[in-house]
Amino acid sequence: MNTMRAVATLLLVNCCAALSPHASVLRRCGSATPPSAAEATRALREIVNARQDDWTPLLDRRWRPVFSVKPDADEGRFLTVKAEQEFRSDGSFTNAIRLLGLKFVFAGTYALQGSTTTLVIERLRLKILGVPMPAIDVREGRGIRGLIERIRGRRKDGSKRPNVYSWCYADGDVCVARGSSGSTAVWVRADG
Repeated sequence: MNTMRAVATLLLVNCCAALSPHASVLRRCGSATPPSAAEATRALREIVNARQDDWTPLLDRRWRPVFSVKPDADEGRFLTVKAEQEFRSDGSFTNAIRLLGLKFVFAGTYALQGSTTTLVIERLRLKILGVPMPAIDVREGRGIRGLIERIRGRRKDGSKRPNVYSWCYADGDVCVARGSSGSTAVWVRADG
């Protein structure tokens, strides 16, 4: 058993060593001197098919999205929205977005199975100029979300797009995931 664990650790170390130049480029996406969009896109495409089994680096850290590539795009773009996401080891998450003196905080639970994380958004908290407003129930089919779903309806095929991330890579400072929209994004650690 110890031999198998040692082999697995060695494989993970070798995998991470091979990916480290690309991860290093992606870490710079959140710095004062970011790489070019073309360089970041190349690094993201190299790292996106990484094989990783340990996703604990995602947990109990705040992450800031910094770069994204849409499925059919030749080149990605740097993100200017002020947002943070946190996955906690207790199975809860928050996703906060700041926009023009408003702060939207979506909160709920997640299930991590392999490299796939499914999010269940349960409530929305809004802060206006730092003043917290009462939480709003946004569970599927309930409260304001139920009203919006009835008005807007579902996609043409009757389904709705799930809130799913398929993680590609994560270490203590950078993570990469593909969302259910098909876009791939890079997050850097926000609390480090």
